[in-house]
Amino acid sequence: MPHPFGMSPSEDEVQMAIYNVKELFLTLPETTCEHRTECCNSGCPNMYYSEYLNLRMECIEKMEKPARIDLTLECLRRYLKPQDVMKPKPCPLLNENMCSVYEARPYRCRTYGLIPDEEYDKMVDSVAKDFKVPKEKIPLCQQCKMVKVKPEFEAAFPDGKLPKDKVKNDQILVKTTDIMIGMPVQIQQLYGYLTFHDWHLLFEIGQQWMGTLSKLRASKKWADLKDEEKEKFMQSLKKSLEAVNE
Repeated sequence: MPHPFGMSPSEDEVQMAIYNVKELFLTLPETTCEHRTECCNSGCPNMYYSEYLNLRMECIEKMEKPARIDLTLECLRRYLKPQDVMKPKPCPLLNENMCSVYEARPYRCRTYGLIPDEEYDKMVDSVAKDFKVPKEKIPLCQQCKMVKVKPEFEAAFPDGKLPKDKVKNDQILVKTTDIMIGMPVQIQQLYGYLTFHDWHLLFEIGQQWMGTLSKLRASKKWADLKDEEKEKFMQSLKKSLEAVNE
């Protein structure tokens, strides 16, 4: 598999990473969901590479080629949109009001609504500071109140939240797993927690293409193009992807 950032884990190491992620997910409580999809429509989830590998092997690798190409195209559309926290990019894995990869969804999706309020507020404050916008304008500035721990898990999680230390230790576990399969520490610190569409594009088209597309996204020429012209460009990319996957 064409791993990014120069990583070349063995098959055994990949399986170890996936095993660690699956075991971690088993320690999380199951929750209710009313499928309002406010979270899914507010952005594409961030995840660590080991989480992406789990999702990749469980779902993406099982797709027919046309479906995978369509998914890649949707990821490209999102990647080429301006980085604006006020204009969310819905998750490409959302199918109407359902997650198409629910059983393999990442930690961030599994724990939405379960993060201690103090810790969640810190994350929102950080995003607001980075984008220089008022905190209350950030999409999902508060967790969904409709997410509840299912009754059979209430004894282990009586306040309906994950313990603060667990959230921290879970993060350390996955970051350590990524390093164990060959992710350089410096890369992990800078790029170790990317959106699904970033990991997917790194995997499908590679870092060189990603670099070219990053320059295109930042260019005035791209910003000035009309929507129909951008879509024409996307269709040309689709043909290239189809040719590569023949």
